[in-house]
Amino acid sequence: MDAKYLEKFDWMARRLEELSIAVAQPDIIADLPRWQSLLRERAALEPAVSAYHDYQKLTGEIADARELSEDPELGETAREELKRLEAQVPPLEQALLLHLIPRDPDDDRNVILEVRAGAGGERGVARIGGGYGQKPCGALRLFPHFNQIHLKSFPARKCVPTSAPSIRS
Repeated sequence: MDAKYLEKFDWMARRLEELSIAVAQPDIIADLPRWQSLLRERAALEPAVSAYHDYQKLTGEIADARELSEDPELGETAREELKRLEAQVPPLEQALLLHLIPRDPDDDRNVILEVRAGAGGERGVARIGGGYGQKPCGALRLFPHFNQIHLKSFPARKCVPTSAPSIRS
């Protein structure tokens, strides 16, 4: 992995440690809005720093396995372990790089989407979520983390299979 990325993760780890110390200070706890913002920042950094610590542990194990692979008695076992460990590096590096993508400030906001029957008729409703009490399909199948707050009972009788949500019938 590139050194500039590792420096960024080192900074994140240091910042997480600073935040962990700061949120325990009584004067910061007394200032509730500041304390909450520091806790949110700390929570946002935790997954990235945890993945970075896993990466550091893995690279340490790889270095140990390389060192042991030169040993005449343990060399064969260490080489097998080295192959297994090196196969774990690319997915972990990819996951680390995903943590460097900046968050969208709107990610934490809630959205209420109201879909009304219109040009699509029954088929349009079926693409979105079917009638109330029916098995979700269409957009709700593609985005299962969405919550169905309220669906009125529509006369949709079946789910129309679609590859992507569509507003056209």
